[in-house]
Amino acid sequence: MSLLQFGFVRKKRNQGDDNDEGTSEKGGSSKEQRLDESVVPEVPNLSTSSSYESRRVRKFQATWLRDFPWLVHESNKNQMHCKFCVEFPALADKSSPLFNGTSGFRRTTLQAHSRSKKHHTCSEAYRTRENPDAAPMGRALRNMNSQTQEKLRKLFNTAYFISKENLSFAKFPELCKLQMKNGLELGETYLNDHRCKEFVQAISSVIKNDLNDQVTARRPFFFSCMADQAVDCGVIEEEIIFIRTLENGLAVNKYATIQGVEKSDADGVLVSIVNGFKHVGINNWREGLVACGSDGASVMTGVRNGVIAKLRQEVPWLIGIHCVAHKLELAILDGIKDVQCFADLTEMLKGLYKHYHYSAKALRELQELANIMAENCNRPVNVSGSRWVPHNCRALKVVCNKYKLIHAHMQETAVAANCSATMKGRARNVIGKLESYKHVAFMFFMLDILDELQKLSLTFQKDEVAVSDVKNALERTRLALNALLARPGTHLRKFEESLHGNVFETVTLNKRTNDDGELTNLKNRVVNVTCQYLANRFDNFENDPVLAAAKILEVGHWPDNREQLAIFGEEEINVLSDHFKQLLEKNDFNQEEALSEWLDLKVLVKNNYDNLRKQAVWQVMFSDFTERFCNILMLIEILLVLPMSTACCERGFSCMNRIKTQYRSRLDTSTLDSLLRIGIEGVSSTAFDPQRAIALWWSSGERARRPGFTRN
Repeated sequence: MSLLQFGFVRKKRNQGDDNDEGTSEKGGSSKEQRLDESVVPEVPNLSTSSSYESRRVRKFQATWLRDFPWLVHESNKNQMHCKFCVEFPALADKSSPLFNGTSGFRRTTLQAHSRSKKHHTCSEAYRTRENPDAAPMGRALRNMNSQTQEKLRKLFNTAYFISKENLSFAKFPELCKLQMKNGLELGETYLNDHRCKEFVQAISSVIKNDLNDQVTARRPFFFSCMADQAVDCGVIEEEIIFIRTLENGLAVNKYATIQGVEKSDADGVLVSIVNGFKHVGINNWREGLVACGSDGASVMTGVRNGVIAKLRQEVPWLIGIHCVAHKLELAILDGIKDVQCFADLTEMLKGLYKHYHYSAKALRELQELANIMAENCNRPVNVSGSRWVPHNCRALKVVCNKYKLIHAHMQETAVAANCSATMKGRARNVIGKLESYKHVAFMFFMLDILDELQKLSLTFQKDEVAVSDVKNALERTRLALNALLARPGTHLRKFEESLHGNVFETVTLNKRTNDDGELTNLKNRVVNVTCQYLANRFDNFENDPVLAAAKILEVGHWPDNREQLAIFGEEEINVLSDHFKQLLEKNDFNQEEALSEWLDLKVLVKNNYDNLRKQAVWQVMFSDFTERFCNILMLIEILLVLPMSTACCERGFSCMNRIKTQYRSRLDTSTLDSLLRIGIEGVSSTAFDPQRAIALWWSSGERARRPGFTRN
């Protein structure tokens, strides 16, 4: 390579230059003679150098893959990245171009990255995961004496207990001292709260790596995400993300991460979700994401600028699904919000809750009266809450079961001399409703209604709920509600059997001549509007062709007639193939082979697995027949991972509130993420094995570990 191409020029000396100013008098002539006819850095021509660089086109060299085993080249994006650093984002340098992916194909970039400390940490962690015995910790454990190994296990077990029980890291040193007081040997190092945090983060990283392997190790891999937003007690907006994927042929919801939201608009939420994918190592999420579940908030489901609409710009086949548990609540509220009798009932339940919740004297009197009447005392509960149906059902059940006790205490309160006018007025209002035949009968009828709706709500909150389960549960609920019009339900029948004339549990009810007719009209109205709004809210399960195609999962509903079975599901297969065409093409999907495999699969199931439930059937298919039915099982997997409910996100926020309390309100998001992962996905403290976490912790340290260090 010549220096001339970088702007250097040749310069010939003239005869008169020997006596120029600034030349050396001693030995100058010989030195100048050596420089004569040589290359001298007179003034580099920078314009020539920059023009050369601008014309040069750098390309990825295949030989780099041999020289740098950790290097991955994505030809479709024309980028390269480090496999080790991407696998362990918690340990990697996120500012490195080799972590985010770069098109700057320079060997010097690769050499600099291979020498970085963060890269070495990630490479050791990768080798630890692949072969724990060959990792530094594996070798160290072989060289350690049994006493040192046991110390580390005890420390990690203690840290795991701290996180699993939602205790502060500050409890770790005291708990270690207590164990040493009881005779346990824990050494003198790593007994402070900072080390406890390190142990917890290592344990969390192991669980996170398992999730990454579960989602991305399979080829092809399909998954859905569920996201929800809340504000924690530190007044920080958090976005929690769950992932729905297959595990041994069964669809499961897995906690992914919790991310801070800088701005709670669609762009801010989208950034948090994408960062969440990268945080757990799912960098190629665009190649496997099939659906996104949400609570129906406008920031998520907005047609033009919602998060799902923005995701569709990168993932055109994405399906947005409104949580069925949230939709159920909205449907019920729409149906009965205009029923005046129910509004009066809700007002009475709220009044009873306030009466006993804010007055210790009133609650004490209720308990004393219950002892006199030889009954158990159940305090009225609040009807308000995040889950409307269960709260109302529970509150109404207390009043119905303790009708006689509550009525007796309200009568005492209404005439008591030491009660305030507000409490007396509330007591008289409750007595008027509890002595009305129409109101009491409607109260027991609504308890039957809410009992059925609560069963539906609990079904929708299950993690394993699928599209077909939603349809079946809705149809069962509609039939059950209509049956309440034809005959009284369990609670209303109990009321009618206990009614003697106009006397119910020693209380004389005021019954008007037209009460029975009005009650019948109320029943018809409540049932009809509830069924109507349920149909309106869940019409997408019939109108959406992709969701409607999920009926092929119901093996118990496949036709027995051979002629009907021969063509059953073909239309649905074509619908799914067309909708997810771009995604399936990336995984070498063949539609014609899928139809042929579908026919073989139906014959196999009907002849050999017809007596199994659908979950067991698909579990067998994915465990034993993945090669035989490789095309059709792609479509089945997509249907199985569709997220029907985001109840797991609500449970995640409940766990967050148990961890981040007012006494730990300064927990940062990364630490909260580690604690949530252990709290949600971690096994019990007795079943925890710290071996892999110790290996990861050992390999990720910046300095040598000293578990056996003792002070003189």
